[in-house]
Amino acid sequence: MNAFEAPAEEQESDSWAWVTVLVAWGLAGATVGTAIGATLQVVSLLQNGAALGLGAALFGGFAGGGALILERSRSEQRPELVDTRGHRSRPLHGLLLAIPVGLALPALGWLVVVVSLGWSSWVPAVVFSMLAVGVAWGGQRVWSSHRLTLALERLELGQRDRAVRDLELLARSWLASRGVRTAARLNLAMLALTEGDGDGAVDWADAPSPSSAAYAWAAVTRALGHLLRGDALDEVEDCLQKAVSGPGARAVQPEADAVRVLLVWRREGEAAARLVAEELWGPAATTLHRALLLVLRRQSGEAVDDLDTEEVEGLLHGALGRAIPELRPR
Repeated sequence: MNAFEAPAEEQESDSWAWVTVLVAWGLAGATVGTAIGATLQVVSLLQNGAALGLGAALFGGFAGGGALILERSRSEQRPELVDTRGHRSRPLHGLLLAIPVGLALPALGWLVVVVSLGWSSWVPAVVFSMLAVGVAWGGQRVWSSHRLTLALERLELGQRDRAVRDLELLARSWLASRGVRTAARLNLAMLALTEGDGDGAVDWADAPSPSSAAYAWAAVTRALGHLLRGDALDEVEDCLQKAVSGPGARAVQPEADAVRVLLVWRREGEAAARLVAEELWGPAATTLHRALLLVLRRQSGEAVDDLDTEEVEGLLHGALGRAIPELRPR
Protein backbone atom coordinates (compact mmCIF):
# COMPACT_ATOMS: atom_id res chain seq x y z
CA MET A 1 0.00 0.00 0.00
CA ASN A 2 1.49 3.30 -1.09
CA ALA A 3 0.18 6.45 0.53
CA PHE A 4 1.59 8.43 -2.37
CA GLU A 5 -0.37 7.77 -5.53
CA ALA A 6 0.56 10.01 -8.43
CA PRO A 7 -2.29 10.86 -10.81
CA ALA A 8 -2.74 8.12 -13.41
CA GLU A 9 -1.90 10.43 -16.28
CA GLU A 10 -0.87 8.69 -19.47
CA GLN A 11 1.94 9.87 -21.71
CA GLU A 12 0.47 11.65 -24.71
CA SER A 13 3.09 10.63 -27.23
CA ASP A 14 5.98 8.23 -27.79
CA SER A 15 7.60 10.52 -30.36
CA TRP A 16 10.56 11.13 -28.05
CA ALA A 17 11.26 7.38 -28.00
CA TRP A 18 11.30 7.24 -31.80
CA VAL A 19 13.67 10.20 -32.04
CA THR A 20 16.01 8.84 -29.37
CA VAL A 21 16.20 5.33 -30.80
CA LEU A 22 16.48 6.32 -34.46
CA VAL A 23 19.21 8.86 -33.73
CA ALA A 24 21.14 6.44 -31.49
CA TRP A 25 21.02 3.58 -33.98
CA GLY A 26 21.69 5.89 -36.93
CA LEU A 27 24.77 7.37 -35.27
CA ALA A 28 25.98 3.92 -34.28
CA GLY A 29 25.60 2.74 -37.86
CA ALA A 30 27.41 5.83 -39.14
CA THR A 31 30.27 5.24 -36.70
CA VAL A 32 30.69 1.59 -37.61
CA GLY A 33 30.39 2.35 -41.34
CA THR A 34 32.90 5.18 -41.10
CA ALA A 35 35.35 2.95 -39.22
CA ILE A 36 35.11 0.27 -41.90
CA GLY A 37 35.26 2.84 -44.71
CA ALA A 38 38.27 4.61 -43.21
CA THR A 39 40.09 1.32 -42.82
CA LEU A 40 39.43 0.34 -46.44
CA GLN A 41 40.47 3.81 -47.58
CA VAL A 42 43.75 3.64 -45.65
CA VAL A 43 44.65 0.30 -47.30
CA SER A 44 43.60 1.70 -50.69
CA LEU A 45 40.65 -0.64 -51.18
CA LEU A 46 38.09 2.20 -51.21
CA GLN A 47 38.27 5.77 -52.41
CA ASN A 48 35.44 7.35 -50.42
CA GLY A 49 34.94 5.88 -46.93
CA ALA A 50 32.39 8.57 -45.98
CA ALA A 51 29.84 7.11 -48.41
CA LEU A 52 29.96 3.82 -46.54
CA GLY A 53 29.33 5.68 -43.29
CA LEU A 54 26.25 7.39 -44.74
CA GLY A 55 24.81 4.10 -45.99
CA ALA A 56 25.46 2.44 -42.62
CA ALA A 57 23.68 5.32 -40.88
CA LEU A 58 20.54 4.75 -42.96
CA PHE A 59 20.73 1.01 -42.32
CA GLY A 60 21.17 1.66 -38.57
CA GLY A 61 18.14 3.94 -38.50
CA PHE A 62 15.94 1.31 -40.17
CA ALA A 63 17.28 -1.39 -37.85
CA GLY A 64 16.58 0.82 -34.83
CA GLY A 65 13.03 1.45 -35.98
CA GLY A 66 12.42 -2.28 -36.34
CA ALA A 67 13.92 -2.95 -32.92
CA LEU A 68 11.72 -0.26 -31.38
CA ILE A 69 8.55 -1.70 -32.91
CA LEU A 70 9.46 -5.14 -31.55
CA GLU A 71 10.33 -3.77 -28.10
CA ARG A 72 7.12 -1.73 -27.82
CA SER A 73 5.00 -4.75 -28.77
CA ARG A 74 6.64 -6.82 -26.04
CA SER A 75 6.58 -4.01 -23.46
CA GLU A 76 2.90 -4.80 -22.76
CA GLN A 77 4.14 -7.77 -20.75
CA ARG A 78 5.94 -5.44 -18.33
CA PRO A 79 4.24 -3.43 -15.54
CA GLU A 80 3.64 0.29 -15.91
CA LEU A 81 5.77 2.67 -13.87
CA VAL A 82 5.00 6.19 -12.64
CA ASP A 83 7.60 8.89 -13.23
CA THR A 84 8.19 12.06 -11.22
CA ARG A 85 5.61 13.95 -13.31
CA GLY A 86 2.86 11.48 -12.48
CA HIS A 87 2.90 9.87 -15.94
CA ARG A 88 2.35 6.14 -16.29
CA SER A 89 4.43 4.46 -18.96
CA ARG A 90 6.59 1.47 -19.80
CA PRO A 91 10.15 2.77 -20.22
CA LEU A 92 12.29 1.62 -23.13
CA HIS A 93 14.23 -1.55 -22.44
CA GLY A 94 17.87 -0.74 -21.79
CA LEU A 95 19.12 -2.99 -24.58
CA LEU A 96 17.45 -0.76 -27.13
CA LEU A 97 20.04 1.94 -26.37
CA ALA A 98 22.81 -0.29 -25.02
CA ILE A 99 23.23 -2.04 -28.40
CA PRO A 100 24.12 1.14 -30.34
CA VAL A 101 26.44 2.22 -27.51
CA GLY A 102 28.15 -1.19 -27.63
CA LEU A 103 28.60 -0.86 -31.38
CA ALA A 104 29.79 2.74 -31.38
CA LEU A 105 32.43 2.52 -28.64
CA PRO A 106 34.80 -0.01 -30.29
CA ALA A 107 34.23 1.64 -33.67
CA LEU A 108 35.30 5.01 -32.26
CA GLY A 109 38.31 3.41 -30.61
CA TRP A 110 39.30 1.85 -33.94
CA LEU A 111 38.85 5.18 -35.72
CA VAL A 112 41.34 6.76 -33.30
CA VAL A 113 43.90 4.12 -34.34
CA VAL A 114 43.12 4.36 -38.06
CA VAL A 115 43.30 8.15 -38.32
CA SER A 116 46.45 8.21 -36.21
CA LEU A 117 48.16 5.81 -38.60
CA GLY A 118 46.70 6.96 -41.89
CA TRP A 119 46.50 10.76 -41.51
CA SER A 120 49.21 13.23 -40.69
CA SER A 121 46.99 15.29 -38.35
CA TRP A 122 46.11 14.39 -34.76
CA VAL A 123 42.99 16.56 -34.77
CA PRO A 124 40.61 13.82 -36.04
CA ALA A 125 42.01 11.38 -33.45
CA VAL A 126 41.34 13.88 -30.66
CA VAL A 127 37.80 14.45 -31.97
CA PHE A 128 37.05 10.72 -32.11
CA SER A 129 38.52 10.27 -28.62
CA MET A 130 36.21 12.95 -27.26
CA LEU A 131 33.26 11.34 -29.00
CA ALA A 132 34.19 8.00 -27.41
CA VAL A 133 34.19 9.61 -23.97
CA GLY A 134 30.76 11.09 -24.66
CA VAL A 135 29.38 7.75 -25.83
CA ALA A 136 30.83 6.03 -22.74
CA TRP A 137 29.14 8.64 -20.55
CA GLY A 138 25.85 8.02 -22.35
CA GLY A 139 26.31 4.26 -21.92
CA GLN A 140 26.79 4.71 -18.18
CA ARG A 141 23.49 6.59 -17.97
CA VAL A 142 21.72 3.92 -20.03
CA TRP A 143 23.10 1.17 -17.78
CA SER A 144 22.08 2.87 -14.54
CA SER A 145 18.62 3.82 -15.84
CA HIS A 146 18.05 0.23 -16.97
CA ARG A 147 18.98 -1.12 -13.53
CA LEU A 148 16.58 1.35 -11.90
CA THR A 149 13.78 0.31 -14.26
CA LEU A 150 14.37 -3.36 -13.47
CA ALA A 151 14.25 -2.67 -9.73
CA LEU A 152 10.98 -0.73 -10.01
CA GLU A 153 9.43 -3.41 -12.21
CA ARG A 154 10.35 -6.05 -9.63
CA LEU A 155 8.70 -3.89 -7.00
CA GLU A 156 5.51 -3.71 -9.06
CA LEU A 157 5.62 -7.49 -9.50
CA GLY A 158 5.78 -8.02 -5.73
CA GLN A 159 9.48 -8.94 -5.53
CA ARG A 160 9.96 -6.41 -2.73
CA ASP A 161 13.09 -7.74 -1.00
CA ARG A 162 15.08 -8.05 -4.21
CA ALA A 163 13.86 -4.68 -5.44
CA VAL A 164 14.90 -3.00 -2.18
CA ARG A 165 18.37 -4.56 -2.39
CA ASP A 166 18.75 -3.32 -5.97
CA LEU A 167 17.57 0.17 -5.05
CA GLU A 168 19.97 0.37 -2.12
CA LEU A 169 22.87 -0.65 -4.35
CA LEU A 170 21.94 2.01 -6.89
CA ALA A 171 21.43 4.67 -4.19
CA ARG A 172 25.01 4.13 -2.97
CA SER A 173 26.71 3.43 -6.31
CA TRP A 174 28.94 6.10 -7.78
CA LEU A 175 28.78 4.25 -11.10
CA ALA A 176 25.09 5.14 -11.36
CA SER A 177 24.14 8.57 -12.66
CA ARG A 178 23.14 11.24 -10.15
CA GLY A 179 19.53 11.21 -11.37
CA VAL A 180 19.29 7.43 -10.89
CA ARG A 181 20.79 7.66 -7.39
CA THR A 182 18.22 10.33 -6.52
CA ALA A 183 15.34 8.25 -7.92
CA ALA A 184 16.52 5.15 -6.02
CA ARG A 185 16.74 7.07 -2.74
CA LEU A 186 13.31 8.59 -3.29
CA ASN A 187 11.73 5.21 -3.93
CA LEU A 188 13.38 3.82 -0.80
CA ALA A 189 11.97 6.76 1.17
CA MET A 190 8.46 6.04 -0.10
CA LEU A 191 8.85 2.36 0.77
CA ALA A 192 9.87 3.42 4.26
CA LEU A 193 6.65 5.43 4.51
CA THR A 194 4.53 2.40 3.67
CA GLU A 195 6.25 0.61 6.55
CA GLY A 196 5.54 3.48 8.94
CA ASP A 197 9.26 4.24 9.20
CA GLY A 198 9.57 8.00 9.54
CA ASP A 199 13.32 7.87 10.20
CA GLY A 200 13.94 5.91 7.00
CA ALA A 201 11.73 8.24 4.97
CA VAL A 202 13.55 11.36 6.16
CA ASP A 203 17.00 9.81 5.78
CA TRP A 204 16.47 8.49 2.25
CA ALA A 205 14.57 11.52 0.93
CA ASP A 206 17.50 13.89 1.22
CA ALA A 207 16.72 16.94 -0.89
CA PRO A 208 17.95 16.71 -4.50
CA SER A 209 18.80 19.77 -6.54
CA PRO A 210 15.98 22.37 -6.46
CA SER A 211 15.91 22.22 -10.25
CA SER A 212 15.29 18.46 -10.25
CA ALA A 213 11.85 17.06 -11.07
CA ALA A 214 12.23 14.86 -7.96
CA TYR A 215 12.58 17.89 -5.66
CA ALA A 216 8.86 18.18 -4.91
CA TRP A 217 8.51 14.43 -4.30
CA ALA A 218 11.43 14.45 -1.87
CA ALA A 219 9.99 17.44 0.00
CA VAL A 220 6.50 15.98 0.46
CA THR A 221 7.99 12.62 1.46
CA ARG A 222 10.11 14.30 4.12
CA ALA A 223 7.04 16.20 5.35
CA LEU A 224 5.15 12.98 6.05
CA GLY A 225 8.28 11.39 7.49
CA HIS A 226 8.62 14.27 9.97
CA LEU A 227 4.98 13.81 11.00
CA LEU A 228 5.56 10.09 11.59
CA ARG A 229 8.55 10.93 13.79
CA GLY A 230 6.65 13.59 15.72
CA ASP A 231 9.08 16.35 14.71
CA ALA A 232 8.36 20.05 14.95
CA LEU A 233 5.34 21.06 12.87
CA ASP A 234 7.19 24.10 11.53
CA GLU A 235 9.62 21.67 9.87
CA VAL A 236 6.69 19.87 8.24
CA GLU A 237 5.27 23.18 7.03
CA ASP A 238 8.61 24.15 5.53
CA CYS A 239 8.78 20.85 3.58
CA LEU A 240 5.24 21.33 2.28
CA GLN A 241 6.03 24.84 1.08
CA LYS A 242 9.04 23.51 -0.82
CA ALA A 243 6.91 20.74 -2.34
CA VAL A 244 4.21 23.03 -3.73
CA SER A 245 6.52 25.81 -4.89
CA GLY A 246 9.30 23.89 -6.65
CA PRO A 247 9.55 21.95 -9.92
CA GLY A 248 7.06 19.10 -10.11
CA ALA A 249 4.62 20.80 -7.73
CA ARG A 250 1.61 19.97 -9.91
CA ALA A 251 2.35 16.25 -9.84
CA VAL A 252 2.63 16.09 -6.03
CA GLN A 253 -0.32 18.36 -5.20
CA PRO A 254 -2.64 15.47 -4.18
CA GLU A 255 0.05 14.07 -1.88
CA ALA A 256 0.75 17.51 -0.40
CA ASP A 257 -3.00 17.96 0.24
CA ALA A 258 -3.13 14.74 2.25
CA VAL A 259 -0.14 15.73 4.37
CA ARG A 260 -1.72 19.18 4.83
CA VAL A 261 -4.85 17.59 6.31
CA LEU A 262 -2.78 15.61 8.81
CA LEU A 263 -0.71 18.68 9.68
CA VAL A 264 -3.83 20.77 10.38
CA TRP A 265 -5.33 17.92 12.44
CA ARG A 266 -2.23 17.78 14.61
CA ARG A 267 -1.91 21.55 14.91
CA GLU A 268 -5.51 22.78 15.13
CA GLY A 269 -7.65 19.74 15.92
CA GLU A 270 -10.29 17.57 14.28
CA ALA A 271 -12.77 20.30 13.36
CA ALA A 272 -10.22 22.32 11.41
CA ALA A 273 -8.83 19.15 9.78
CA ARG A 274 -12.32 18.15 8.65
CA LEU A 275 -12.85 21.51 6.96
CA VAL A 276 -9.52 21.31 5.16
CA ALA A 277 -10.03 17.67 4.16
CA GLU A 278 -13.42 18.44 2.62
CA GLU A 279 -12.13 21.56 0.89
CA LEU A 280 -9.17 19.73 -0.69
CA TRP A 281 -11.19 16.61 -1.53
CA GLY A 282 -11.33 15.69 -5.20
CA PRO A 283 -11.05 12.85 -7.72
CA ALA A 284 -7.25 12.86 -7.48
CA ALA A 285 -7.22 12.49 -3.68
CA THR A 286 -4.71 9.90 -2.45
CA THR A 287 -5.42 6.87 -0.30
CA LEU A 288 -4.05 8.71 2.74
CA HIS A 289 -6.39 11.65 2.11
CA ARG A 290 -9.38 9.33 1.81
CA ALA A 291 -8.38 7.46 4.98
CA LEU A 292 -8.09 10.68 6.98
CA LEU A 293 -11.46 11.92 5.73
CA LEU A 294 -13.07 8.54 6.44
CA VAL A 295 -11.93 8.63 10.08
CA LEU A 296 -13.04 12.25 10.47
CA ARG A 297 -16.50 11.49 9.09
CA ARG A 298 -16.84 8.36 11.20
CA GLN A 299 -16.13 10.34 14.33
CA SER A 300 -18.94 12.70 13.32
CA GLY A 301 -21.29 9.74 12.84
CA GLU A 302 -21.65 10.30 9.09
CA ALA A 303 -21.88 7.73 6.31
CA VAL A 304 -18.57 6.77 4.73
CA ASP A 305 -19.63 4.29 2.05
CA ASP A 306 -17.96 6.31 -0.71
CA LEU A 307 -14.64 6.27 1.17
CA ASP A 308 -14.63 2.78 2.67
CA THR A 309 -12.68 1.03 -0.08
CA GLU A 310 -10.26 -1.89 -0.05
CA GLU A 311 -7.31 0.46 -0.54
CA VAL A 312 -8.33 2.68 2.38
CA GLU A 313 -8.90 -0.29 4.69
CA GLY A 314 -5.51 -1.66 3.65
CA LEU A 315 -3.83 1.57 4.66
CA LEU A 316 -5.75 1.81 7.97
CA HIS A 317 -4.73 -1.71 8.98
CA GLY A 318 -1.22 -1.53 7.51
CA ALA A 319 2.04 -0.30 8.97
CA LEU A 320 1.51 3.30 7.88
CA GLY A 321 -1.98 3.49 9.38
CA ARG A 322 -0.71 2.09 12.67
CA ALA A 323 2.11 4.66 12.70
CA ILE A 324 -0.31 7.62 12.48
CA PRO A 325 -2.08 8.12 15.85
CA GLU A 326 -5.00 9.94 14.22
CA LEU A 327 -5.85 6.83 12.18
CA ARG A 328 -5.76 4.33 15.05
CA PRO A 329 -9.07 2.82 16.22
CA ARG A 330 -10.66 4.57 19.18
